[in-house]
Amino acid sequence: MNKQFFTLLMLWLLAQNGVRAQNDAYWEEVPGPDGGWVWEMTVTSSGRLYTQMYRGDIYRSVDEGANWTAVDSLNLTVFNEYYSLYIGKAGTAFAQKSDIWYRSEDEGASWQALGSAVINVPPFEAQIVKLVESASGVLTGFANGQFFFSEDKGDTWIEANAPAVIPYEFPKIKLLQNGVAIITPQAYFQKDSLYTFFRSFDEGRSWSEYQVLAPITISEDLSFSPTGAAFIFYGYTPILRSAGSGQPFVPVPCDSLPIYFQPYFPYPYDLVVLPTGRLLKPVSSNMLYSDDDGLSWHRLEGYNLEGANHGNSYLLPNSVLPDGQVFMNKGAAGIYKSNDLGKTWNFSSKNIRCSQVFEMAFETDSIYYAVAPSGLWKTENKGNLWYRLTNPISELEQQYGGGGFWNYLHLDRPDRLLMGENDQLLFSTTGGDTFENVKPSGSNNQYSAYWDPYIVSSSKDLYINSYKSSDSGVTWQYSGFPFYILRTPSGKFLGLNFGSGVALASSDDEGDTWTSQDPIPGINWAGRLKAAPDGTLYFIGGWNFPRSAFLYKSEDGGESWSKQLIPSVFSSNDVYFFFEVTDLGHLVLKTNSNIYLSLNKGASWQNLPKRPVNLYEYSQEFIRFSISPDQYLYTCTSTGRLYKTRDPISSGSYLRGSVRLDADADCSTDDATAPLKNWVVEADGDGSLTYTNSDSLGHYVMLLDTGLYNISLQTPNAIWWEACDSVKVFQADTLYSSDTLNFSAVAQSECPLMSVDVSVPLLRRCFDNNVYFQYCNLGSESADSAWIDVELDPYLSLQSCPLPYTSLGNNVFRVALGDVAQGDCGQFSMVVKVSCDSTIIGQTHCIRAHAFPDTLCTTLPDWSGANIEAEVICQDSIIQLHLHNTGIAPSQLLDYIIFEDDVVLVAGQETYDVSEDKIFDFAAEGHTWRIESEQEPGHPFSTQAIAFAEGCGGFVSLGFINQFSLNGIHPSVDVDCRENIGSYDPNDKQGFPLGTGPQHEIRPGQELEYLIRFQNTGTDTAFKVVVCDTLSALLDPATIRPGASSHPYTWELSGNGTATFTFANIALPDSNANQAASQGFITFKVQQRASLPLGSVIYNSAGIFFDFNTPVITNQTWHTVALPSTSTSTHSPGSADASFDLRVSPNPASDFLFLESRAASIREVEINSADGVLRALTHIGNPARQIQIPLGDMPSGTYFARVFCGNEVVVKKFVLAR
Repeated sequence: MNKQFFTLLMLWLLAQNGVRAQNDAYWEEVPGPDGGWVWEMTVTSSGRLYTQMYRGDIYRSVDEGANWTAVDSLNLTVFNEYYSLYIGKAGTAFAQKSDIWYRSEDEGASWQALGSAVINVPPFEAQIVKLVESASGVLTGFANGQFFFSEDKGDTWIEANAPAVIPYEFPKIKLLQNGVAIITPQAYFQKDSLYTFFRSFDEGRSWSEYQVLAPITISEDLSFSPTGAAFIFYGYTPILRSAGSGQPFVPVPCDSLPIYFQPYFPYPYDLVVLPTGRLLKPVSSNMLYSDDDGLSWHRLEGYNLEGANHGNSYLLPNSVLPDGQVFMNKGAAGIYKSNDLGKTWNFSSKNIRCSQVFEMAFETDSIYYAVAPSGLWKTENKGNLWYRLTNPISELEQQYGGGGFWNYLHLDRPDRLLMGENDQLLFSTTGGDTFENVKPSGSNNQYSAYWDPYIVSSSKDLYINSYKSSDSGVTWQYSGFPFYILRTPSGKFLGLNFGSGVALASSDDEGDTWTSQDPIPGINWAGRLKAAPDGTLYFIGGWNFPRSAFLYKSEDGGESWSKQLIPSVFSSNDVYFFFEVTDLGHLVLKTNSNIYLSLNKGASWQNLPKRPVNLYEYSQEFIRFSISPDQYLYTCTSTGRLYKTRDPISSGSYLRGSVRLDADADCSTDDATAPLKNWVVEADGDGSLTYTNSDSLGHYVMLLDTGLYNISLQTPNAIWWEACDSVKVFQADTLYSSDTLNFSAVAQSECPLMSVDVSVPLLRRCFDNNVYFQYCNLGSESADSAWIDVELDPYLSLQSCPLPYTSLGNNVFRVALGDVAQGDCGQFSMVVKVSCDSTIIGQTHCIRAHAFPDTLCTTLPDWSGANIEAEVICQDSIIQLHLHNTGIAPSQLLDYIIFEDDVVLVAGQETYDVSEDKIFDFAAEGHTWRIESEQEPGHPFSTQAIAFAEGCGGFVSLGFINQFSLNGIHPSVDVDCRENIGSYDPNDKQGFPLGTGPQHEIRPGQELEYLIRFQNTGTDTAFKVVVCDTLSALLDPATIRPGASSHPYTWELSGNGTATFTFANIALPDSNANQAASQGFITFKVQQRASLPLGSVIYNSAGIFFDFNTPVITNQTWHTVALPSTSTSTHSPGSADASFDLRVSPNPASDFLFLESRAASIREVEINSADGVLRALTHIGNPARQIQIPLGDMPSGTYFARVFCGNEVVVKKFVLAR
């Protein structure tokens, strides 16, 4: 947790505009209870308080925190790359975009860029890297290791009086409560190492320097008192104190504590200083204080949060008011305030509507209850006003225990409530106005809430855990009563017993006596029992270890049970317990971030739209859901937003059906047999498009709003397949209806068609690398003895292949696949090694795969038979570009284009006789050459003939091959090219072709292939990985073609174009345990929508979910639709003499190299010697336009600096002279 700067992940969210409109039509945000995680609070010199919430909202208080108001004027949409937000003590808001800071003096309504600072090396100016604002409005910051201050809000910067430059690449700046500024090293300290600190007592105008020896190895920040004394609060380590100014750290005495005799510090930097000079520091479940500047510490008697969970609570250091009032964030419960020097704390989050909701209970459609971290809340007007009924000692959490998530609350309408809270069991007969603690005597659940409460409506019977009370909680019996009790429509009571397995228990006398059936075979745990209106019973059950989960269903009162698959099962317990049945008998299921609906008793499931993406948030994860009496679905997210469906969950019209092969190919009889899987079904309702794909059994299902729709089946290949009645009209005019539309297709060509997709996630020089292939039979017949010919780049050598293969010479290998049935797919990989001695960093290597059989077995009347092929041949000092007609007929007049690098050098038209070869000769001078030709109209596969070559006559230019398309859309042929590298970002996204120029220009109609790479950089194995990609509205979801991947996966298409790729049971180890095995990737191809206007920009990014963690958001790719330009290039992404505005000085260099970019911030620099060996790699943590690179002990000679500027790559040559 970084308490100084509030980092917001904007890139992912700004890419979601296409899906947001759809989801806004399905979900609406509704007011929830008060509370929520606080990231930072600032008390300004004007007396205003600002609090920044974890989910991104900012609130203001003008009455010392008694009431809060959302800052609605905050406008962050101007920062499409917005990096961080900071509110200073004078009340100014500062936001950083890339390396430029902006300020706002009107609470974010308008922004003004700050000026740059004058530095002492070329180009003699730089942007401030980090800054703080004092109560008087003076800014303190640093750039290029120099200290600066500003007295005019950052318009101009004055160099401070400092003894030395800052020796750290990523230092931190802290502004203490008394205005003292301290610059510290990054948050990592190695034991017995010496670290330099700087301190200023005059708002950054002058600085003193001192050094301190680290007593232990820690990866946390230090805390400081106003005198400059430094403290280490770290886990169970004793408190360590340094008097500052170079004094060593020494342990200081601390009172022993009840329960936890040794202090434990969950947060190292929430030290607070009161106006009296007293220091406060939470520890374990107590509060410590010091009145002697930290020389000794004592337990604060009377502290009323004793027993609270300080693992989630921390003081807010910048929140102390002049009269000594101080604020604490009590986990997700929200803000608490103390008026008596930290002894007693009271809830102080009024009107901060950011609380999580774990559970809801409905009395009526407008009167309902919510369990939040801060207690039980009630509203009587649909959430417009909430009031709190209980005040738990400890923050309530989404409880988990015994294999499941626990319920807190049961409501017996209209007035009886049973609520488990901390070590209390609260019972109310007044709708929550008053409560009585009816905890069973002798039990002690202080650290695990009572769970699964139940009230029998017709009696005084209460159930909790395995306890039962027959007198409203006065006395209790413990005799193993069942869990998950419910009353069926017939009046029978049912529950589940857990002993040697899972068994249904029943009672015909309202719970007085229970009868248990035999255990249900094959499971040892289950979630809550549910009953549909027709009496059908359901629960989610399976095995704990290894994890499995299925839907269990009984339609005979529990006498027999059937087991059915459920969608997208995570290895988690949420799927067991987040399960409901609607009043219409429909099933609702949550798994991780998805909610599914089944209309047919679990036979198939529809993925409901995700909730709307909020501008400030990165997570869409639902944490719980509830269904109101009028059948609206309520759900809360992990960031504390409460949503409700705009219509009842079962409203709308449900369409389902199947996609099958017509057996006799006449489209006239209902004899469709074999299922056709992964065919896309599209619903077009007045321009609003919804998609789904058929499953392995050919089934599909979708939920549609009322209206008129054209339902169409998209064929994977029009030459091989034709849909019978490909477009059907569907009128969805009845709520809650469920209709069926079945599709069938006939084979137009009765032969196989093998497709192939090759993907190279990365190529490291001098190392073994994996190359992945996916093949499918898209034809209508089985492919007997199929094979793939793989042509490797000359600089790649085959190390291994798991399938049988034969070398055909010239680095071409034939891989035997065996028989591939119609519709089946498979994958395999090869290991190749990139040559060391004959390659240079950044060189492009290509792999071509051709799958067989690929023979056309039908006649196409619109194709003459001409077939144009392209080839580039390097012959010493000449490079030859060929266009050759290998077909059986002359061609029409066809356009061709020749590129040198990214410049159109020649454009013309030609006709080609049979076997005619057009040759174009150019001097081989090390540039990248490419030739393209139109293909003969009506060609069954190809749309272009393409050939290219890099490095003929040397390597003057690099990086151009992937700016253009590599393939001519032949499904049986695929080419993948990749630049060899030294390192890469483990969780990233790339779109190919990359596009030309800074706008990444691609042609209209150009197919895009996306590569999403991921790596488990956590601390434990990731058992499941899900990649979620919401396509741009400019792409056609019906054309998506999943490709090669590192591991087996399943995929689904839903909504307006959300592609979800699920790697189940991937067991991806963390990168510390196994660097190579911790990586994975997925590729897919997709077409542009037809007739996009020139200038359209296609944005895309993806979210990568590792098990239950918040998603890792990739970078954003973008492409601009444009026609090829015939103007001269102004920029070369990989040229040694590029004209891109990047300056290198001094040249020759000696001890350091200074780089200045006038176009974009520098984020990474590779330095390679003339022989191509990587000599240095520098990642720029805070990208800047001016950086200085130390050259260390590299020997004299010629070097190349490969500089990553924004999204471009520039190569600069320099000489090192020692």
